[in-house]
Amino acid sequence: MAIVSAGYDGTVDEVQWAALAPRVGRGRYGVVGANDWKVSPHPSTAQAVNVASGVGWGWGVLDDSDAIQTVQCDPITSGTRWDMICTHRDWTPPNGATLARKITGSSAKQLPPRDSTPGVSDDQPLALVQWTAGQTQPTAIVDLRTWAGPGGVIAKDQLVLGFLGDLGTCVRVADVEWVYGLGANDVPVWSNPDAGATYAFVDNLPNYDFNGPVVVKRVSPTVREIEVAVSMIRKGNLGNPMSSEAQDMGVVLPAAAIGAGNSVIGSSPLSLVDAAAGSKSTAEVFWQLRPSDGRLFIWSPAAFTWGTERLITLNCKFRVTG
Repeated sequence: MAIVSAGYDGTVDEVQWAALAPRVGRGRYGVVGANDWKVSPHPSTAQAVNVASGVGWGWGVLDDSDAIQTVQCDPITSGTRWDMICTHRDWTPPNGATLARKITGSSAKQLPPRDSTPGVSDDQPLALVQWTAGQTQPTAIVDLRTWAGPGGVIAKDQLVLGFLGDLGTCVRVADVEWVYGLGANDVPVWSNPDAGATYAFVDNLPNYDFNGPVVVKRVSPTVREIEVAVSMIRKGNLGNPMSSEAQDMGVVLPAAAIGAGNSVIGSSPLSLVDAAAGSKSTAEVFWQLRPSDGRLFIWSPAAFTWGTERLITLNCKFRVTG
């Protein structure tokens, strides 16, 4: 096994520079391919994992490993423990060195203390591995690798935010984007621009009291996820929801919650609360969002009585395009 590194003391040739330059400026850490430096259970050795071959970088050093590295963790006699598997870089002259190693953690699923002095000694997190007493194989592996391209960094678990703290960093974890920027009083903080905006809906039925939020969250450039939480108290004598046709609930959603195309149809549990009698019942109802005007309709497969001063709660969650 050999790890060839470029970026420690010594000369970097043209081939190494061509591989190193476009990568090390994109993110603090990274690996090149989908399977590079992936951590997996060792097939036969107890409390051991393998780190796959491949190319990765950190703090100006690019490392190319041509073989699997095996990392042996400590035995565990009770409970569970989370160890971190890292690529360790040591800049000690004359040449520096890179190797895979473990950092013994605790029962908490969190990043343990690690070396983090670039130019001296640093650990690049690759995975958190859970060991359980009585088991020889890992009971869980959390992938902490990152991939960096011209548009930002991607990762598989939110724990990576704990070691990517450079102002201006943009990281997409699954479908959620995180940005490390300046918060109140210029204190650095991670924020999620995709967390969603909250709107109020318009109600147009005079004999009902409405409240509840409409949360709109963008989950991709072309898709929004909508969650509507409706609470309605009947004040007048309008008809009960019909089992044979959709009935206008009087809820009109904001434009941000309406997509293009056909109606959105779904089903959700509806709760009917009679505060005076101290009773509560639940029924599965169908609902429909009409995109032409944002109106929400419901109908029930089974009839139920919606008396005056009785509260109905309904939560609808769906996705729209646009």
